[in-house]
Amino acid sequence: MQACFICLHEKTCKNSKSLSQMKTLFGTLKKIPWWLLASAVLVASAAALNLSCAPGNLFDPTRVQNDNVTEENLIANPDNTTRSVLTGMRRTLVIGYGALGTLTELASDNYTNATSFVSQLLDTPSLITGTDLTLAGGAAYFNLLRVNAVAEFAFSSIVPNDRQATNLQRAEIRFLQAMALILLAENWSHFPIEDKGQPRSAREVLQIAIQRLQEAQTLAATAPSVNAADNLADGLGDIRMNIFLALARAHRLLGNKAEARRNAEAALARRAAYVYYVRPDITNGPIPDIYNHSLIRTDNNFQPLPRLEFLDPKCASIQGATPLPLLKTEECHLILAEIALSDNNLPEARAQMRSAVTLARSRPTELFSDANERRIASPAGPALTAITVATNFPGPGNLPSRILVLPSPTARLTTNADSVYAASLVRRRGPGSPPFALPIVSGTSLTPADIDALPNDRTTLVRTLYLLRQEIFFLESRRMSDLGIRFPVPERQTQTNPNMPLGSPGTLVVVPEWIPAGNAALNTYTVTTSGGFTIITIQNDMNDVIARNISRISPFAGF
Repeated sequence: MQACFICLHEKTCKNSKSLSQMKTLFGTLKKIPWWLLASAVLVASAAALNLSCAPGNLFDPTRVQNDNVTEENLIANPDNTTRSVLTGMRRTLVIGYGALGTLTELASDNYTNATSFVSQLLDTPSLITGTDLTLAGGAAYFNLLRVNAVAEFAFSSIVPNDRQATNLQRAEIRFLQAMALILLAENWSHFPIEDKGQPRSAREVLQIAIQRLQEAQTLAATAPSVNAADNLADGLGDIRMNIFLALARAHRLLGNKAEARRNAEAALARRAAYVYYVRPDITNGPIPDIYNHSLIRTDNNFQPLPRLEFLDPKCASIQGATPLPLLKTEECHLILAEIALSDNNLPEARAQMRSAVTLARSRPTELFSDANERRIASPAGPALTAITVATNFPGPGNLPSRILVLPSPTARLTTNADSVYAASLVRRRGPGSPPFALPIVSGTSLTPADIDALPNDRTTLVRTLYLLRQEIFFLESRRMSDLGIRFPVPERQTQTNPNMPLGSPGTLVVVPEWIPAGNAALNTYTVTTSGGFTIITIQNDMNDVIARNISRISPFAGF
């Protein structure tokens, strides 16, 4: 068959007959409507695509092979691939942690689901099933498991053959693996950590996480010591601090007082104010799922409990990638306070809570303007939009507020209700509202003076401790775990793993008896007026509930 190529000039074509035929063809094409030509091109393209993908076809894209990117080649030539593994693990942890925030903040009393595609049943924990975790839940659960799987693969197949791998890199792989396991164990009761494996209890997984952290600690001991306040510069920060903080957290969950205290004190002795962040990339991705709901989407998908309104949204910066804290030294003080309370050492508990408050209030803030605020009514209560308007803020900017937030229906208004309950718990938002200082690491409504003024009563101190945990760890996927709620594994796990049939441990939600029943009961509030004040009353003070059930909630014995 003789081929003829389209030429820019007639004289460059040596086949005049073919040229004449082409002119005739182009003339005919001009008479055909453009839309018909476009349709023909689409049909032809689809047909070509189908043919190219047909088995055995010459143009089958699955037969194209690049020897440089095969799994076999990567294993055979692994030099410097450990760095790539770490990049992938960090990125996967961002996805998993961000999606976990979407789930746990809704299932706790931190946020309510006003309007979003996320399951409305998350606001009522007793109704949660594996189906409700299909979207964001799958991203959280399976990405955290993926971090664990990649770490095991790296240590078995990549790192041993990478001549450029360092002990610091090895330590970080084990640290990231342990953090993924800790996050899973905090929020699921039973789950496998191998493909189609047997389910393990959260306690067993925490013990594995501690083993990985101990391996990381041994590896990190051979690396140069780092003096860093956080990991924003290089993604890693101070690996020794990371490990101390993670060990303190894991040992607390297991109720190991001595080890939790030892690691918390070691972290504080090394650096009193440290933060380890997960670092999203707003420009290139991934963007944590919780960012979309609490900040980026303009319809205010998630709305905070009014008691926590002053903390929302913790991820304040759209222009830059505001990082989310994963580990920080405030937790050391809170762990030490809880140990002291379990030992009935009230002066020590008060001192540690005072230190936690002082540190939290010293953390950076970011000026945040919420001029487009339009929070709507939700199953939990009326719209906050009418509450955050200027008439409730007679002073300059956001202060002083004429909004009083009562922690429960039994709380009484007193002569000093302004200072006790207002405390700028609700910010002025909407058109004309000024920017306000938003905590982006830790925030609390309490001051050191508030801690000093507390009565010498263990139940009151426990209630305050868990209020501090709620405020300081806001948007960090901690509150649901503190309440004792545990998710079921996603539906995909029960459908594909024969070792986890529906109804077996880990496949059903765990909701303790102290969680109030009813639709969105954790988040319910009412709004009334009295003496020129707008009064928001939280229907269930869960920190008081925790204090009254602390012997069944705290991991530490002695209550």
